Amino acid sequence: MEFSNNGKYLAVACTMASSKTIIKIFDVEIGSSKIILRGHHDLIHDLSWSSDDNYLASASADGSVKLWDMTNKETDYADKLNYTENDAMFFIC
Repeated sequence: MEFSNNGKYLAVACTMASSKTIIKIFDVEIGSSKIILRGHHDLIHDLSWSSDDNYLASASADGSVKLWDMTNKETDYADKLNYTENDAMFFIC
């Protein structure tokens, strides 16, 4: 299954007990986490999908904005990849 938002995916910023900040992409139809993105070093204040749902922008208190490429990605990364590999597949700048 390729990733296509079409209103069925939800991006959520989470700060874990270890103080790592991650973004989880959930499939809201089945209620499961599909993708985990890491890269910010402080709280994430805003997440925004592009109008075509191909990109996700995240803005953080660490002073950075990150752009994530969500095109043509399988949605099964949350359990299969560690954070470093996941970042390389999605992170643009």
